[in-house]
Amino acid sequence: MRVIVVDDVLLARQRLERLLRAYPDIQVVGSCPDAGTAEASIAENKPDLLLLDIDMPGRSGFELLERLPAERRPFVVFTTAHARFAARAFRVHAADYLLKPIAPAELREALDRVWAARRAGSAGPAYLVLGDREGTKVLAMSSIDWLEAAGNYACICANGTTHIHREPLARLELRLDPAQFQRIHRSRIVNLSRISRLVPMVNGDQRLILNDGTELNVSRTWREALVARLAARSG
Repeated sequence: MRVIVVDDVLLARQRLERLLRAYPDIQVVGSCPDAGTAEASIAENKPDLLLLDIDMPGRSGFELLERLPAERRPFVVFTTAHARFAARAFRVHAADYLLKPIAPAELREALDRVWAARRAGSAGPAYLVLGDREGTKVLAMSSIDWLEAAGNYACICANGTTHIHREPLARLELRLDPAQFQRIHRSRIVNLSRISRLVPMVNGDQRLILNDGTELNVSRTWREALVARLAARSG
């Protein structure tokens, strides 16, 4: 995996490069002190991953990403001293968000997450950011079991907990990773990795059994698309 490190502090870049030397399958192809240098390095070296600071002189890390064409945008792990940017970072589909000083174990977890996303062939968002008057919640996409519409609200079931979020399911669906989720009903979406089996019903619908035993009805409208997705994953 080809990596570019972007940070205006030389010692911070050197520390990350030193930590990355522990990984023989990672090559640091650029070390950049600002967004302008990084943009040129990305065009030349075509990295798979950016370890990207946010608060830098000139353009910020976010502004750098805005200038990159979608087809040239690598995975991004933000490395910063500021916790306040976390919600915005996950809205731009960051793979992870690490606070300085970065521990070797934290870096390893972030790299493992990027490796897993590359193997899956998906650069989709790793997190779903939910904001309301009570603050911001960040849910890993992989933690979500299924979602259901409730008027202008959505019920998000994740790891045994139901989160009530004020946003219509149709709008929320646009922020889900399409490689992970499939609509099975006009008011229901499921994480494909949670499906244990599909059981036919007498009325022509089908019922999904999830790994935790949850049963969800699948309407005929979305049955063929679901079966095709499951067949593709098993193949």
